[in-house]
Amino acid sequence: MEWETKTIGSAVEARPATGTDLIEHFLANRVRTTAISKCGSLYAQSLIDRGFADTRAIAIGDAIDNDDMLALAYAIGACDDYYFPWLVKNEPVLFLYFKSRAEHLPNDWRRFSQRIQEVLDNEEKANG
Repeated sequence: MEWETKTIGSAVEARPATGTDLIEHFLANRVRTTAISKCGSLYAQSLIDRGFADTRAIAIGDAIDNDDMLALAYAIGACDDYYFPWLVKNEPVLFLYFKSRAEHLPNDWRRFSQRIQEVLDNEEKANG
């Protein structure tokens, strides 16, 4: 990768010189990295990049990658009162996926349905 430098006052900024390298540099700088964020799947990294908790994202991603609905139920169920509503608002497909794949876990779906209803009720109250 070729780099170009640009002097602004006394500061020197280095960045890739070519368009492709510049795009890759831009994208790499948008990835949220933490101590454990590179341990998970692509789906987990996507959640982490959007602000989701690392440990929960990795557990969810691993459960999906391993097609383990019991582990997915545990990972989603372990989300607190901030991250569970976040999933409802930002990843509704996750719940549809769970429902379609976990017919053998009706109690978990019932519990998620109740929590989802609470999220919807709270959102309705907040919006008046």
